Amino acid sequence: MTNSTENAQCIFCKTTSAPFTSIEHIVPESLGNTDYILPRGVVCDPCNNYFASKVEGRILGSDYFRQARHRNGIPSKRNRIPIQEALSFPDAMRLEMGIARDGSPYIGPADESQNDNFASRLLNSNRLTAIFPVADPPDQRLFARFLLAMGLEALADRMLPVPRGIEVDHINNQHLDEARTFARYGSGRDVWPFHEARIYPEGRHFHDLADGTSCDIPHEYTLLFTDNNELYFVIAIFGIQYSINLGGPEIEGFHQWLAANNDQSPLYPQGP
Repeated sequence: MTNSTENAQCIFCKTTSAPFTSIEHIVPESLGNTDYILPRGVVCDPCNNYFASKVEGRILGSDYFRQARHRNGIPSKRNRIPIQEALSFPDAMRLEMGIARDGSPYIGPADESQNDNFASRLLNSNRLTAIFPVADPPDQRLFARFLLAMGLEALADRMLPVPRGIEVDHINNQHLDEARTFARYGSGRDVWPFHEARIYPEGRHFHDLADGTSCDIPHEYTLLFTDNNELYFVIAIFGIQYSINLGGPEIEGFHQWLAANNDQSPLYPQGP
């Protein structure tokens, strides 16, 4: 598969007639991904647009991920870091904390008509107490579709160097059809289970062995093929590892793999 869209076929809907003008980020840009990209000709424009608005947009626009992206300074496609909402204590004024266009942090009332009251409070008090709400995780069914979409795209990326690899081993692989249908249309299953576990603290600094500097890792992923011939997509997002079976809605095989491998992460078989 090359960047050419000649004879292209979508890995999700399998169309050959839709436009293929867009590249596809395997992990969304709003999770900090600028490197892992599928070329044109792998995902058609209708599927690309659908996932962006109906799946990725709803997941990453949820309060849970907006708060996480704010805490970790991960901007959107438009290079804006999400606002963190809060309430002042004890008067429960709605506040917004964010990053201005010049990069400086700010906090202020969500309602501009409260600007004078907020300024007066700051001038007459030596402290400001704010309460930050804790958001629930996004809808589990939608999140499973989000994981499957990234997993199927990661698998396509792995097959790109192989001549006709995507066509033969992905599009024509009937074992992936249930996953691609559930990811794209949300049909066929009420539940597609996945495994979730924190493997390192959010915001942990990892040392770059090359030059001794440290860095944050907002996301990292791998594909795990087990001895039971099951294929799992494994991704860590802000230190939480999510694992999902691309071949069917079962997760028991991953539990068995963990038990056989001392509960080590497939991302860090020797420990993070």
